[in-house]
Amino acid sequence: MTNLNLISINARGLNIPHKRTTILGFLHKRNIDFAMIQESHLLRKDAARFANRLYHPIVFSSAPTKTKGVMIVCRRKLKFDLIGSWTDKEGRLAIAKIRLDGQNIALISAYAPNTFEAGFYDQLTKTLRDLTGFRLVMGTDFNAVWDSNMDRTGGAESRDQRLASDALRRWAAQTNMIDIWRVMNPSIKDYSFFSDISYLEISTARVHGAKESTVEMWTSLIVNLKGILG
Repeated sequence: MTNLNLISINARGLNIPHKRTTILGFLHKRNIDFAMIQESHLLRKDAARFANRLYHPIVFSSAPTKTKGVMIVCRRKLKFDLIGSWTDKEGRLAIAKIRLDGQNIALISAYAPNTFEAGFYDQLTKTLRDLTGFRLVMGTDFNAVWDSNMDRTGGAESRDQRLASDALRRWAAQTNMIDIWRVMNPSIKDYSFFSDISYLEISTARVHGAKESTVEMWTSLIVNLKGILG
């Protein structure tokens, strides 16, 4: 069965060539198969610039201006079928439907608004429910935290932060999605920016396939899904 190395990265902008080169090099160094990127800040006409001989984007959503932006990038040599994709028009949600080793997987990259908007979670829930028959893996910057004591530093949460975190927990309960890193590291504070976290979500039915999960730079998470298709 296939082992997949997945990562979720809040890139905080990819318009600088050196930064694109650095992150692509990091993906290669860590042997990443799929990367879910948030805050690319790339316009639609520029999205293909985040590529080299080893990696390229397979789906992306861009905002009309150099803000927001999400994409899913894959290793060029990885053998799979891209059987469908979907994006919003605001640079917040991109989905790649793939078939790998005879199984359907939906890879999702999402970026929540900085100011709480209930409609974002409504759209996310509807989108996931439309993916019947797919195993779900999501890399997301929710601009929220699961646990304010464990996942952030600084002063008290603002009203928007509290509403967003409450909505995140309700959404996860409704959709049976979990934060795979926190499940495997229940008592560790090890995020590079506690208050701005990229989450790697996976449906609860697949959590037994997780082999390793470590925190790296750019508020990113890496997880190796051993035998995800088993």
